[in-house]
Amino acid sequence: NDLIQYTLAADRNNAKVQQYYDPYHPAVLHSIKRVADCAARAGKTVSVCGEMASDPVNAALLLGLGITDDKGWGIGAGAYCYGSDVTFRNCLFQSNWVGGFGGGLCLIESRPTLDGCAFRLNQAGLQGGAIYTEDCNAAFVKCVFQGNDATSEDGGAIYAGEGSDARLTNCSFFGNGAGGRGGAVFSVGRDLRFINGVFSANAAYGTAGGGGMAVAGGSALLTNCTFSRNYAQSFKAG
Repeated sequence: NDLIQYTLAADRNNAKVQQYYDPYHPAVLHSIKRVADCAARAGKTVSVCGEMASDPVNAALLLGLGITDDKGWGIGAGAYCYGSDVTFRNCLFQSNWVGGFGGGLCLIESRPTLDGCAFRLNQAGLQGGAIYTEDCNAAFVKCVFQGNDATSEDGGAIYAGEGSDARLTNCSFFGNGAGGRGGAVFSVGRDLRFINGVFSANAAYGTAGGGGMAVAGGSALLTNCTFSRNYAQSFKAG
């Protein structure tokens, strides 16, 4: 954030000049590339933090500029799908770790189907311990999510991001946790639907709650779902 605003003399919090704040400005990209090239010649690595690095779509751009250290960010340790119609059937995602989004699986602008899959002990430093979605239309059938964790932010098992629709049928969530909201599931997407879901012993340790599930936008419909022994550290419901 500071690199961008000082390079362009545009404070994003100043209404008079914030329209000039542009992370894709050639001067900004040239600066990032120059730093990455200098670090490579010196045998050093470079990490990126801030708002630009928090957007999974920017990962490919940053990789192209030579930012290869995943300590500050990263997406989809187990698998990453962009613009795809993809089906995972009877697959196991276990013990995958990423610094950013989607410890097991990251899905961007895709139409995924997951049937009979298990996600166990996956971890993301930011959002979506098991799965992160953005601009997706996703279907989950008979999937199990156990012991996944979003260490510092939201969606211990699933983070359904902006523009995402998700339909989950006969899916179970056990012992997932989030440092922020939604111990099992967090959604800011368009439409979230659960049929015969089970949420047990999930936990949210942030200040906004939702031990089992938290919804912060769009719509949600839950039918024949069970919530038991979930925990929220804040005053909001478990």
